Order: sequence, then structure tokens, then C-alpha cells
Amino acid sequence: MSDPRVPVQPPNAATRPPAKEGADGIPASTLARLAPAVPLNSIDADVLARAQAGDQFAFAQIYALHKRRIYSLCLRMVGNKAEAEDLTQEAFLQLYRKIGTFRGDSAFTTWFYRMVINVV
Repeated sequence: MSDPRVPVQPPNAATRPPAKEGADGIPASTLARLAPAVPLNSIDADVLARAQAGDQFAFAQIYALHKRRIYSLCLRMVGNKAEAEDLTQEAFLQLYRKIGTFRGDSAFTTWFYRMVINVV
């Protein structure tokens, strides 16, 4: 057992295990660099506008913000992990194709989640 008076030092970069890959095969460190954290409750209008204009980094931010919730929604609907992963991928492909049609009549998340339900 370790001495409670001795502070535990966090491992340095040399001793850390390599970053795990996400479900899409992109290393977590790369996703973090390409898609910095976005507030969880909303998407910045600028990020959305840039994604609609074709900015891949802005789309990566949207992906990073929503990927877990979209996967969870798909998993709840189909009850199969592999199928939920495929449907999540299909939902984001559909979003990539249709993001330019978002008019702002509703919240982006409402619009996107409805799209996901239609994909499933």
C-alpha cells in the first residue's frame, strides 16, 4: 500500500499509454485537436454557419459534440450495438449531406435528432 503522505504524481507523456481510437478509427488525440470542446447545450451559430458552408473542422466540432448522444439514441431504438454504430454513421453522413438545408426554424438539435429518428 502506498504512503498517504506522499503525493501521487500523474504519469508523464512518456509513460502514458497511446490514445485510444474512436469508433470511426480516428485517434482520440487527433479528434481533440481537430474538434475542440464545444458547450454541451448549444452549437455556436458561427460553427453551424461554417459547417453549412463546407468547413470540415466546424463539422468535426458538431460531430464531437453529438456523437455519443446520437449513438445512444440509435442504440435505444434498435437494441443492437453493431447496428447502432452503423446507423450513427449513416446519420452523420445524412447530416453532412443535408446541413445546408437547416433554416433555423427550430433548434439545431431538434432538427438533427428528427433526422436521426428518420434514418433509424
